[in-house]
Amino acid sequence: IYKQHLPKNHGGIAWVLTSLGCVHRELGEFEKAKELLNQSIEIYKRYFPGNNSGITWALAHLGNTYRDQGDYKKAKELFELCLITTK
Repeated sequence: IYKQHLPKNHGGIAWVLTSLGCVHRELGEFEKAKELLNQSIEIYKRYFPGNNSGITWALAHLGNTYRDQGDYKKAKELFELCLITTK
């Protein structure tokens, strides 16, 4: 519904993509989760560069996805990036 009625750069779409990414992570569908979370991050960065909370939220969930896969180095990198984006 969001994609049918809102422009592709609407913040609501980024929020839904992050939430959907979280669900796919919980289902163990890590590649799909990463794809959706990266799409969300790109929307936030491109259209809402000042929305650090949205970017940080999506980055944290992406970090959780890598952590759940056992890629602790990448997870750490993403969590540290979260700290930078909140400043």
